[in-house]
Amino acid sequence: FEVELHKLEEIRESLETRELGLDEAIALYEEGMKRLGACRERLKEYEATLEKLMVEDSEKGDDEEG
Repeated sequence: FEVELHKLEEIRESLETRELGLDEAIALYEEGMKRLGACRERLKEYEATLEKLMVEDSEKGDDEEG
């Protein structure tokens, strides 16, 4: 995830600071959008894992109280 995020930052910086030709700018934009999609999917996976862990922890706490 961190590698993808770092690459996205590099792409953003290139798009903002470099004078790019249209073809190169579009190619970088497309690459950025693909990487952004991958990051979003990974975040969804992390979120699902965290929710599962919180439910398990909550259930474990309920068992200890009962």
